[in-house]
Amino acid sequence: MDLSSILLFAVACLGINMIPRPDVIYIVSNTMKGKI
Repeated sequence: MDLSSILLFAVACLGINMIPRPDVIYIVSNTMKGKI
């Protein structure tokens, strides 16, 4: 993973912690599956 991916992951984790909604978790998990 490059720096931009790490930053995106960090922001996504913070967003999930602040807004624990199933749709957000679903979108982020699908995005990370596509990246990795």
